[in-house]
Amino acid sequence: MLDFRKVNSLFRHEVSLKDLPAEQRYRIYKSIIVVNSIFILVLLLLSLKIHRMTEIQDYAIQNQITKVPGELVPNKVFMEKFTHGIDTNITLYGRRYIDPKVEVMPIEFGLTLSYPESWVKEKMIPKISLDNGTLNSTDVQYNMHENGIVEMNILYSASIQTNFMPDLYPLDKQVLIIETSALVSNESGTNRYYFKMNNFRNLSSSKSRNYKEVDTGFYSQAHSYTLMLGKDKKGFYDLRNHAYIIFKHKNIYSFLKTTQYLILSILITVFALLLSPKESDSMSGRISVTGSAVFSLSANVFQINSLIKPVSNITLIDLISAFAGLIIITCFLITVKTIKIREQYGFDASKVHDLTMFKFMLFYPILFFILTYLQT
Repeated sequence: MLDFRKVNSLFRHEVSLKDLPAEQRYRIYKSIIVVNSIFILVLLLLSLKIHRMTEIQDYAIQNQITKVPGELVPNKVFMEKFTHGIDTNITLYGRRYIDPKVEVMPIEFGLTLSYPESWVKEKMIPKISLDNGTLNSTDVQYNMHENGIVEMNILYSASIQTNFMPDLYPLDKQVLIIETSALVSNESGTNRYYFKMNNFRNLSSSKSRNYKEVDTGFYSQAHSYTLMLGKDKKGFYDLRNHAYIIFKHKNIYSFLKTTQYLILSILITVFALLLSPKESDSMSGRISVTGSAVFSLSANVFQINSLIKPVSNITLIDLISAFAGLIIITCFLITVKTIKIREQYGFDASKVHDLTMFKFMLFYPILFFILTYLQT
């Protein structure tokens, strides 16, 4: 049967810090100042780094979902040259779950088209180009011609190139983009058709590994380029349509599930400070626990990194593992300090030192994980 009095004795001692002689209090206060100074500085630096990483992520996503100014052809200029705009609605019907490690994602999407039949020769199906992927199959769901107007729905199976950013995993944002344009290039001076995008809907219901859809949208961007045809240089235009979905991974359950073993390594090391410094065996046990926590931390970091694609820059997992490593190393140094205090001043001073350090070593990890979650 669990003896709660023994459990309670782990967290309390009959001698408090104020009861110790001045010299012993000075040694413990010195440890408090050093530990707090280090962790306040570390938390400040890590918070600034995480904030900067969040800004970079948001900036990168905005660059992917907004028009590029400057060197590209304004849509107005494009519309003046090409008036055969096929009214187009795009719908995403199916996709694979969001996985930061994958570079190609299978999807199913459809185009609903409406246009005068004279715009497309011989009642052919308007052909599209998937600019960020490969079309695998095409299935015309219906094709209606009435009063010279064509109404058509086409279902496509495709594989698109993803550009997922794993830097802030498991508190990351990801964007999924479908880029389409007319397959037939528009030579300057001609009047060929293009897809004029009017609407985008996401009807996919694939499991997303705790990724939640936070925004959808679309935009069109005109492009121009030149090719040498024989001895002549000719200009070409096209209008690329970008439909996008933004997903957010910020979920307290997912965050704790991903980092649970890192947190466990920290807690085991911190709670080992409660082992009585009175016996040498207890101190040896604390050192052994610290060593085990280092190996556990390494294995957990390796397992989490296997969930994302390798990157050369610092990731959120790197920062969390570095902070966890700092906690473990500090607990080891506290144990060494406790041994010295016990040898010099006795059990009471060493126990008070452990209990005091335990409170701070428990406080800073909690503060770090809360700040990390709130900043992203």
